[in-house]
Amino acid sequence: MIETNSTKPDWHNKVFLVVEDEEHNYAYIHEILKKTNATLIRAESGITAIESVKKQEIDLILMDIKLPEMDGYKATMEIKKLKPSLPVIAQTAYAMEKEKAACLKAGCDDYLAKPYEPNKLLEIIKKHI
Repeated sequence: MIETNSTKPDWHNKVFLVVEDEEHNYAYIHEILKKTNATLIRAESGITAIESVKKQEIDLILMDIKLPEMDGYKATMEIKKLKPSLPVIAQTAYAMEKEKAACLKAGCDDYLAKPYEPNKLLEIIKKHI
């Protein structure tokens, strides 16, 4: 079980799209967010992320950058054309400053370098919803 120091937010009325192709990374995010009561939808590629955004209302996206079929940069650019105000938080294992700049240039609203602490994820989400 992943423990956090802060009180869990109640996001029962929120839908988050988690764009993550790696099962263990998705499981980690799911474990952190399950007690917040948010609805989680998973997309395993940039293409399926775009389709999810077209099909339903989503409040926030956690976007992996290295994805099959279409990377997170391109997917974010396409999603921002559809819904410019939809918050997209990049999450990537590439923790270099130029990577953060590239994510923001692609339209991401924020950036998390993997691995990250549970409270850091919750703080960033709170900032954008």
